[in-house]
Amino acid sequence: MKKELIEVSLAKSLILYESWMRETEVSNIQNAIGKFLAQPIFSNIDLPPFHSSAMDGFAIAIQNTLEYRLVGESAAGTNENVNNSEPKGACRIFTGAPVPPWADTVVMQEWAEWDQETVRFQKLPPKGANIRIQGSHIQSGQCLFTPPIKVNGAVAASISGIGMDLIQVFKRPKISAIVTGNEVVLPGEESKNGQIYDSNIPLILDFIQKIGLEVQIETSRDNKLEIKEKIAHQLEQSDVILATGGVSVGDYDFIPEILREMEFEIIFHGVAQKPGKPLLFAKKNNVYFWGLPGNPISVAHGLWMFVYDFFQRKPLDFVFLPSKLGLSRKPGLTQFYRAMVQNGELEIIKNSDSHHIYSMAHANALVEIPAEQEIIESGEMLKTWILPSS
Repeated sequence: MKKELIEVSLAKSLILYESWMRETEVSNIQNAIGKFLAQPIFSNIDLPPFHSSAMDGFAIAIQNTLEYRLVGESAAGTNENVNNSEPKGACRIFTGAPVPPWADTVVMQEWAEWDQETVRFQKLPPKGANIRIQGSHIQSGQCLFTPPIKVNGAVAASISGIGMDLIQVFKRPKISAIVTGNEVVLPGEESKNGQIYDSNIPLILDFIQKIGLEVQIETSRDNKLEIKEKIAHQLEQSDVILATGGVSVGDYDFIPEILREMEFEIIFHGVAQKPGKPLLFAKKNNVYFWGLPGNPISVAHGLWMFVYDFFQRKPLDFVFLPSKLGLSRKPGLTQFYRAMVQNGELEIIKNSDSHHIYSMAHANALVEIPAEQEIIESGEMLKTWILPSS
């Protein structure tokens, strides 16, 4: 019986219905970077917390004159109130410093000449110029972020800026991986007839490191009992299991059968795409299982186009770029080509067969071609998924 394939868009939607996020912890803001928020963040202060100067200059209450008498100084980090007994007083002020309560405007220092007692301006700006109003950026009680947004540097800086040092985040998932195959030997080992050196472990490590996580990897022969024992062991200690190989329909592809025997729920098995058609996604007792076809190109494609969505709760960024070259292909499946994006130009790597590992080293993007499209014209705008560089 022929297995029904699901479309790429449906697979990506099903992935986002699932979540590895379960346990939470309280973390200081520095250690929270790279994790996902488990609580909404409300500010209990205004930002700016006071009227502050947007530049170096002089704070004044605008009068019908260009000459003012110096009455003091306000610098960032000070809280001294500069008194003004002069009707035409000017306070020397610096960027970020509190604006005296009697002042309504800051005049940039480039428009001024001054000595120890007097400042004279070339001209005056409109009333209210160059003052950052209290609460104009963030207001007390405002909700800044809702879960499960990822805490990157900008998010952490925003939370730190409102004075919060401890926040609740989701714990990072525990990840295990199994690289299967009788034909696979590790670099440094002797390669016998019919065997190839492993390329999948570096791909998994690179992917996991780039998304800020860690993984424990082990290997297995194409032996049903051995694979089943390793999955059972990882099921007890992991939140997510990755496996390469053993997910298709060959005589040595045991993983789908093993998962059924172990009563996993198969979310999907088979995506209408090239490469990586036998991609498998399953779960049991809040542990998720990803089965990737064994060839390295399919592994890399599955990790970045699907597993990435699962861990990051969003897909890769994409843009539409004009293809430098034209090509033709057999329609029927959504196809992804490795490509190089440089200086706004898109060049598809023609040698994109699933066993051509070396071509991955020259790719920084994946180009998606719709299933029904046969001809790609030179200059045609193509959906281009950008691979992270670090």
